[in-house]
Amino acid sequence: MIDRNLVSAFVPFLPLQRQHVKMCVRDNATAKHISLDEQDVNDIADELEYFPKDEPLFSSSGCKRVDEKVNLYRGTGRYHTEL
Repeated sequence: MIDRNLVSAFVPFLPLQRQHVKMCVRDNATAKHISLDEQDVNDIADELEYFPKDEPLFSSSGCKRVDEKVNLYRGTGRYHTEL
């Protein structure tokens, strides 16, 4: 593909840090009309995996699993639905 000039640009995908994952959690909850406080956001972010093991800085799955985690959190009834 590169040899035939079919690729016009390369977009680097860098691993997301915890602060970025928390932004994904907030955005996902807002889209579902769920009000989360900062502790809720931290609890959801804590359920995801980070690397490297000795100093977990980056999310292993980015924001891919955030929707699933927000849905599970929603099932616990520990959130407030916005009216």
